[in-house]
Amino acid sequence: MKINIYVHTDHPHIASAYRNMANVYYSQGEYSKAQQYHEKSLNMKLNIYGHTDHPHIASSYSNMACVYHSQGDYSKALQYHEKCLHMRLAGHRTIPHPDVADSYLRLGDVSMLLSDFSSAVRYYQQSLSSLQQLCCDAESDRFLYAYDRLLTAQYLHWYCDCSAN
Repeated sequence: MKINIYVHTDHPHIASAYRNMANVYYSQGEYSKAQQYHEKSLNMKLNIYGHTDHPHIASSYSNMACVYHSQGDYSKALQYHEKCLHMRLAGHRTIPHPDVADSYLRLGDVSMLLSDFSSAVRYYQQSLSSLQQLCCDAESDRFLYAYDRLLTAQYLHWYCDCSAN
């Protein structure tokens, strides 16, 4: 006889299982199903950890943002990336962390898609600053990507300003 010890309870293992199921649906391009399972995972993590600045909750916000990004809902993606960044900054106030650099980078990417080039420039600069604090090699893929995106955002910001005049 099999006994389910997690019946009617929130548990980190169940939240992880929901996240894993969401990731499978996401990889198959089934974004609405991925969204449903990421929401279940997020809600369970909120019940487990409360509405505190917890890295597992921040990761769930990031996952939700990625799903909205893939669905083309960039405003929602931006909101979830901002929530994620806020939590990551709260959790890593005293030391630089790669997750913070990643959050800034993703915010820059979404800002670019929303044609908010001035915000994109700011986010990419913050990502690069975070990477430099981490002593990230200037030739690493992550650093080069952020630098390339910054240059693109700066050009588009300049171009739009010139076109408006």
